[in-house]
Amino acid sequence: MILKLSSIRRVPLSSDIDFVSLLPRQRGGDSEIYEAIQTHLGRSVYVEIFARSERTQREDEERFVRRALLMAKLRHHAVLPVLDIARTESGCPYIVYPKATINGWRSGTKPRVIPRLAYDLSILLQVSRCIEHAHSQGILHLDLKPDNFGVEPDGHAMVGEWQLAVYEEELDSNPMAGLCGTPQYMAPETATKYLRYLQACEQRKLSKGDGLNALGDAILSDGDPISKRTDVYCLGGVLHWVLYGRPPRKASSTLKCLEMASMGRRRPIVLDGPLQRIVAKAMSADPQERFCDAGAFSRAVEEAMYTMARREPLP
Repeated sequence: MILKLSSIRRVPLSSDIDFVSLLPRQRGGDSEIYEAIQTHLGRSVYVEIFARSERTQREDEERFVRRALLMAKLRHHAVLPVLDIARTESGCPYIVYPKATINGWRSGTKPRVIPRLAYDLSILLQVSRCIEHAHSQGILHLDLKPDNFGVEPDGHAMVGEWQLAVYEEELDSNPMAGLCGTPQYMAPETATKYLRYLQACEQRKLSKGDGLNALGDAILSDGDPISKRTDVYCLGGVLHWVLYGRPPRKASSTLKCLEMASMGRRRPIVLDGPLQRIVAKAMSADPQERFCDAGAFSRAVEEAMYTMARREPLP
């Protein structure tokens, strides 16, 4: 299958398939997303095309394809399914998804009859169940935060931004793959390894792109490993955001936020309820003290919701 995106007007994209391009939806990072119609099936789709340029490298293109293959392995309602992956006539890879209306977590319309906390916890549970499914496939997301989740009009949550996701078994041979995430929600083991890497690069006057090959894996192999418990830490951070409306940590710069994360520092919370205790356990600085995976985290949240509902309705 070959896709030739020659226009963003209503023009057939190639002679051998019947995608009709309608309009551009989004451009950012290393890809462009278009809304199109697949006429022989009568369905609307999104076509995400890798945006090859002077700034992109082969590794970026491989990462784009790898994300599509990884997402295609996931069978969960909170993951946008991959309908196809192929290349344009110029050789750029593209991914086809079903068209979906997805709003931001807090930008969508919450049903008036559902209290805010109950609604937010229902979204969080859908997210954590999705990550539980990913964990069952050996996949780590590694960048779980509210900005990466959306909600469909019917209330179904969607988990996006799988660009940084990895197979856990890959980290033994490629530890650099685990050095990713958002410092405000990042687990201490990730931040510690990332800071160690940055410091080693600076000492040896290496760019971040060249640093791993020159330094080897030794600086990344020490300390707690990146694992399912790393995702659990981030889920705890999302629950913190649900309860308090802000991320678990904030600093004046990314570097300072990384330093806070490496030391396990976060905003203090009062352990006055079951949800607060879940945050404390999930965000423990010691991975072994956290929930073992997203499934255990989900069950704890469900039990807390049940306990709270028996006492009084959720606010």
